[in-house]
Amino acid sequence: KAAMATLANSGIDFESIRSREELVRVFNAVSLNQCGEDARPWNHRVVADEFGRTRPAVAEPADQVAGLYERARYAPADEDLSNNEFADARRDLRLLAGAPA
Repeated sequence: KAAMATLANSGIDFESIRSREELVRVFNAVSLNQCGEDARPWNHRVVADEFGRTRPAVAEPADQVAGLYERARYAPADEDLSNNEFADARRDLRLLAGAPA
């Protein structure tokens, strides 16, 4: 319950993930919310590895959303993600955050 209260008070809006910028913002917010301030300097792959280490059940979604984050952050501007990829990111980030689906 405490984790859900923290999540509810964090201002994370999963439905906002409809652009590359929002995917990056929400990934970073979930990372800090779930891994703590220690995660601030970590790159997306380290974050995914930490989820896999501490919560093996979410290792695959963590790895998948880290790949989407990588594309959202570093791909050329004209290479947008598909609507299905944004939907996958919303689903996976909710799971990592422990939010209702």
